[in-house]
Amino acid sequence: MRFRLAICFVFCMACLLALFSGGCIFDGGGGDGGGKDNGPSVTSLSIKSGDVYSSSDLEVSWTGSSNAGEYQYVIDGEESSWSDISLAELTGLGEGLHEFIVRARQDTLVGRDRTVSFEIDAVQGPGIVFSPRFVRTMSYVTLYLEDVESLMTAHIELNASEESAQLFNFEPASTVYDDGRLVVISDGSVNGRLVLDIGFPGVLEGVGGRVEIGTFIVRSLLDSGTITIDSENSAFRDINNEAIEIIGFDSIRVSK
Repeated sequence: MRFRLAICFVFCMACLLALFSGGCIFDGGGGDGGGKDNGPSVTSLSIKSGDVYSSSDLEVSWTGSSNAGEYQYVIDGEESSWSDISLAELTGLGEGLHEFIVRARQDTLVGRDRTVSFEIDAVQGPGIVFSPRFVRTMSYVTLYLEDVESLMTAHIELNASEESAQLFNFEPASTVYDDGRLVVISDGSVNGRLVLDIGFPGVLEGVGGRVEIGTFIVRSLLDSGTITIDSENSAFRDINNEAIEIIGFDSIRVSK
């Protein structure tokens, strides 16, 4: 009997010590134990991991728990401010994978992140793609040719609306294609224009898929503007010197 009382006394003292030291957690069914988490949370999201979208602009909405007061979302590492609005309008998303995170809070209590990864495939068929698609002040921009087949040469002309930006310092990609190479002749000027003549000498079958052409600098001059492709003067040609129709035309938004 004394032995049992001694065990009970030691057990009770241990629990009291753990409680006052903050080491004893009473789980009211929350956490990862399979019960209900009573903290603020995002209960549903309009997109899911693995989704592929054909537009560079995407509207994402979500629903929060009854005790969620504000939300914050993160797109590719860029955080929004906290707001009670459960909607995010994402514009100018680049081709490829993106990560979207949304979280809820109530006063100073912040719930767990809800994270999804999705893909943008806005340029369909032979086309021209930029990354990034939004430039603030000054940034490097990479140019790609997308979904091309048997491509041998390309002539591309870029124009900044109302001379809203400078395009300069074009550096060709160093990629080698089979036994051939990429040759780019560029003509950049301060009036918002960049002209590229591209060739793949030595590549008998031409190139296909996604092709990195090179990187250039964009410097914004106005509060807003757009860099677009001169579709009338730009052209792709295949290994038989026949024209390849350009279907996808990307653009860059600029601002100071």
